[in-house]
Amino acid sequence: MISCTYLCELSKNMYFCSRIRNNKRIMKQMMMTLLCALAFVMPAFAQGINDKADNIVGEYLTDRGGSKSKVRVTKNANGTYDAQVFWVEKP
Repeated sequence: MISCTYLCELSKNMYFCSRIRNNKRIMKQMMMTLLCALAFVMPAFAQGINDKADNIVGEYLTDRGGSKSKVRVTKNANGTYDAQVFWVEKP
């Protein structure tokens, strides 16, 4: 025959085990929510960084091995960049 004390201890243990399982489940849900939030926020930060790429547009004087030249960098309508050498000191 099972004693009442044993049943009380058994029910307490089951209660604590179920709370631990619930806590683990809640932690998993919180981690998934955090990961999803990061997945939605990170592209916005990346877009802000890409806006600074337009700073490369302009004209540059280069000196390579004593030969000077000028390069013009432009941005195309489709978002790509082109570089064109438009002056060379010693061709």
